[in-house]
Amino acid sequence: MNKTVTYKLQIEGVEGALPSRLGSVCAAVFACALVALLLGANALLNWTNNLPIGPASDFILQLATDWQGWMNAIGLGHFSIALNAWLTGFQSRHW
Repeated sequence: MNKTVTYKLQIEGVEGALPSRLGSVCAAVFACALVALLLGANALLNWTNNLPIGPASDFILQLATDWQGWMNAIGLGHFSIALNAWLTGFQSRHW
């Protein structure tokens, strides 16, 4: 008395949307992380300044300080501050 039970695979998603391959999702996540690292050096430094005091946080703070220095040296640090100020002003506008 073997009875075969089959289950329909249910995939959660937006109706009508095409499925994405894992490679394209990983590429998008990598691109977002790269942009965040390049334009978020100031935010990264602010975040590391709030870490608890300890040897690991001191090392991370030094890395973040060096990273911010490199980004400022090539102009991305100042660009990200200007972009952030422009976006904040744009958000506060009343249309």
